[in-house]
Amino acid sequence: MMRIVLLTLMVLVSGVSAKKKFDKSARCDKNYTKGIEAALAGKNSKAVQLLSNVRLECIGGIENPDSLYYFLGEAYRKGKKPDEARLEYRMVVEEYPYSPFREESAYRMAYCSYKAAPIKERDSKTIRRAMREFNTFAADFPDSKWADTAKMYVDTIFTRLIDKELANARYYEIVEQWDAAVIYYRSIISEFPENPREDFVRLQIMKNMVNGFRFAEAREIMKDFTSRGIYANEVKSQESRIDFLIAKQEKENKRRLRRTKSDA
Repeated sequence: MMRIVLLTLMVLVSGVSAKKKFDKSARCDKNYTKGIEAALAGKNSKAVQLLSNVRLECIGGIENPDSLYYFLGEAYRKGKKPDEARLEYRMVVEEYPYSPFREESAYRMAYCSYKAAPIKERDSKTIRRAMREFNTFAADFPDSKWADTAKMYVDTIFTRLIDKELANARYYEIVEQWDAAVIYYRSIISEFPENPREDFVRLQIMKNMVNGFRFAEAREIMKDFTSRGIYANEVKSQESRIDFLIAKQEKENKRRLRRTKSDA
């Protein structure tokens, strides 16, 4: 009799457990569908709420979890939360290599890094990450419809980073720390090869070397400019400045010598 009772209880418990699993699965499917519909309809807050709950409670039971991450990324992105969106797109890119959403997720991931970077920042880590991600996207999907746009963003970031370094160099020019300015200008050339403004940067290096009495180094740059027929007026101007600075230095040395003799 006791055995029959135990078996009956086990069947009842098993039935309740199965019903709970069925209810949870049905609820997950329902919220998953509603979440995607909300994302497609532009109801971003609702989509984030529904899909986040599905990810938390039901991810193991979702047949295509890559779509969950993609649409959650879309909801975050359209809701102007690029940091959160990037993490969702990254899941698709790194965990689901055969996902139909991978190409777009790779592009959106880079775009979100770009949008998350402050316009003016001391730490350029985020914008540099965006450039790396756009370059990776272009290499992985050269025929993508977003390839040209990705290249445009890379060019924009490239210019933005160079402008930041130029601003740093100009600061040291203002405070007349010529050697420090040369270091920043040189870092632009070394860090950003094939920079269309390289000759302009080298011109600034030449000027700062002249101001810093590094005449021999400055004249090496002048020789290169002269051999290529560029910046002729600037070269002539800096040669005159060298003559002026040398004469000024000699005059100052003579003054010091006279003062030393008079003191003696």
